[in-house]
Amino acid sequence: MPGFESQPTDPAAVVPMEQAVIQRYQRDHPVLTDERSRSEKAARILAVLREIAGRDTQGLIGLDLGCGGGIIAASLAPHFHWMFACDLDTDGVRFARSKFPQPNLTYFVADATEIPMADGSCDVVICTHVYEHVASAERLVAEIRRVLKHGGLCFFSGPNRLAPYEPHLHTFFLHWFPRWFTNAILRLIRRPQYEELPRGPWSLKRLLQIHGFEIRDVSEELVRQPDRFHAASEPGIRLARFVPPFLLRPILRLFTPSFNLLLTRK
Repeated sequence: MPGFESQPTDPAAVVPMEQAVIQRYQRDHPVLTDERSRSEKAARILAVLREIAGRDTQGLIGLDLGCGGGIIAASLAPHFHWMFACDLDTDGVRFARSKFPQPNLTYFVADATEIPMADGSCDVVICTHVYEHVASAERLVAEIRRVLKHGGLCFFSGPNRLAPYEPHLHTFFLHWFPRWFTNAILRLIRRPQYEELPRGPWSLKRLLQIHGFEIRDVSEELVRQPDRFHAASEPGIRLARFVPPFLLRPILRLFTPSFNLLLTRK
């Protein structure tokens, strides 16, 4: 298979999902299978690549890391020469293959920190809300750099630890405390333990720079022009447009709910 170091052993095989299993996956993963919101995210990514990075994606090879139910990859595939999409969740990959096949799209099961693709095999990597879920963000970023060609791009997004609201916990401020304290409170109220590993802006920036990425924060463009960048449905974005630039810029840099970064492999 082009782009792979070797043909990967794929636990998802090619067995299509039965309809009952598809419905159960949709019920258990409502965010990952919400076609409207995921398609909107894909349109946002494409607009950033084209209008901010100035790249014509039609002839490019793309990779969606942590593709979930595959909607973003399937939405992007018609705009790329070839699209790859991987996830560690076998059911997610089977769901994506069953529901969203494309002639130029390859889904496969893989750990985002151990991508079975050749060095420099991709022009664009999509990594949205993955870094906080992996055991080693360092290995994730190193793998993104490895599979990207020189001058290749990565659309990178994920949660900001300084944001007051934690969407994984559905609480305010609790994630600001030391992990042991947060989990002690969660045990007390009989909630699942906090396993995500979000970073603050300085920590994430340092990690990306160490691995040789040039960083452009596109959050302000998304806020200022939400219709152009398909971000109008994001919570609070309409109100944020009225914040003066001298206030908006530092607020976004410190407390943005989600980083939206365009990375270039130097």
